[in-house]
Amino acid sequence: MVLKLYYLSASPPSRAVLLGIRNLGLEVDVITVNLFKGEHLKPEFKNLNPVHQVPVIDDNGFILSESRAILGYLVNKFQPGSTLYPTDAQRRAIIDQRMYYDINVFERNAAAIRPIFREPNPPRPSDIIKAKIRESMETLDGFVSKSLWFAGDLPTIADLSILSNVAQIKACGYELSRHQNLNRWYGICKSLPGFEENERGAIKLGEVYQSRMGNPFETYLCFSVACKYSHSLVMSRKLPMVLYHNYISPPSRMAVLAVRNLALDIDIRNLDIYKGDQNTHEYLQINPLHQVPCLVHENFVLTESRAIIMYLASLTDSPLYPTSDLQKRALVDSRLFFDATNSFVAVKNFARPVLRSGVKKVPSAAREDIKILLNTLDSFLDKSEWFAGDEMTIADLAILASVGTIKCWGVNFKEFPKLNGWFEKCRNLPGFSENQEGSQALAEKLSKLLEEPLWK
Repeated sequence: MVLKLYYLSASPPSRAVLLGIRNLGLEVDVITVNLFKGEHLKPEFKNLNPVHQVPVIDDNGFILSESRAILGYLVNKFQPGSTLYPTDAQRRAIIDQRMYYDINVFERNAAAIRPIFREPNPPRPSDIIKAKIRESMETLDGFVSKSLWFAGDLPTIADLSILSNVAQIKACGYELSRHQNLNRWYGICKSLPGFEENERGAIKLGEVYQSRMGNPFETYLCFSVACKYSHSLVMSRKLPMVLYHNYISPPSRMAVLAVRNLALDIDIRNLDIYKGDQNTHEYLQINPLHQVPCLVHENFVLTESRAIIMYLASLTDSPLYPTSDLQKRALVDSRLFFDATNSFVAVKNFARPVLRSGVKKVPSAAREDIKILLNTLDSFLDKSEWFAGDEMTIADLAILASVGTIKCWGVNFKEFPKLNGWFEKCRNLPGFSENQEGSQALAEKLSKLLEEPLWK
């Protein structure tokens, strides 16, 4: 049976999957789902993907969403061991890290582009939005300053995922020539199968965007970021395995949950991100992105929480991240990417304006997004006890970091019975109490800053 791809050419994640299919030389039946006409909300499509987003693949009855999970699955099934997604744990971890960073790129681009589809008179992107886009491009430029491609000297699925997003912001008017290394990389991408097809989709959306907005990137706020530091992932001296962490941060707590459930002996060092520990010169030499968590394993440095827990589980050949069952592993990946693009985003949009911008009341839209998220997570548990089947996996640990955070806000989980049952089972997991202590600390910090109840 021919692989089916449910797709929209205006969607960068959809185009990333099609790039993967072209680079693998696979036969595919491409089925366009027109989001602008509401086709993703029809019952037949929502039965395929309750999150009602594209892309989705149907591989002989196996349904999978989330573009980056799909890319990994396609390589694992059809060309295992391919240089597009090699089996070496450290090389694969770097690819995963790049793809998780690419989620930031997508979200920042979307903040500039999405309003034209949601508002009759969309505002031009603010200087802050444009600065964040430039920051992303500077970070990407740093990643390819030491190698031809994003994860070494050969193209990987990380390049395909990033290409779909870089092509889109370029088509909307952003000038890549400002970033020498990134511009060079984009030039060699023209040799990849599917490049022109991706370009056409990006240009089509870019033309619509510029017809309504002009080119908002002609002038923009200059923004200097920590990318001026070396982006080399190799340190000059060997260290034991160290996890740099902040106990309030959900992504950090996710990494600690993995350490506890994998029973690993790791030196966990807390950074006080509210006092700027992540911006010290010493830490920036380790992690130029100045974020937590960050794992140092001898001379190997890895950021992005989900890439870290995938790497740790792979090192130990743990059943928490199965290797022999490709479909089960792909489902774990799908849930991890859902957590990155939905669960964490909902938590971030609720908490970050309070912590960083002095907002005294949480917008009703942010509260509503939390309810939508919890309903979706509840539906994921319709047919299984855990988020990727009948056994606990690292997907549950990732989601627990976000859901545990929300629980401490005072949300009534009894409204979500399956999710509530799952959360109660999680109480038996190693590191659960530690996770909830950090969640409670974050809740208390938010409560002190708000002029209203944390949850109402």
